[in-house]
Amino acid sequence: ATVAWWPPEDAEEIGKLLRKTLRATDVISIGADGLSVLLTGCDEVGAMKALQRVPVPPSRLRLATTAQVLCGTSDNPW
Repeated sequence: ATVAWWPPEDAEEIGKLLRKTLRATDVISIGADGLSVLLTGCDEVGAMKALQRVPVPPSRLRLATTAQVLCGTSDNPW
C-alpha cells in the first residue's frame, strides 16, 4: 500500500477529484494537516498511475506503514 499527501490548501479541490476517480477500497482522509490517501494494493509506481487523473500531483508519496495498512487509515505524521 502507498500513502499520497497534499497540503491543506489543495485538500478541498483534490478531495473532490479523488472521490470520483479512486477505488472504493482507497481511504481518503482530510484534516488540518492536509489530505492523505491510502492506496491499498499499490506500490509507488501503481499509485502514480492511479493518480495521473488528478491535476495536482501529491506533495509526498511513500509506502504505507504496517500500522496504516492494518488500521486502514492514511493518518500518520510524516
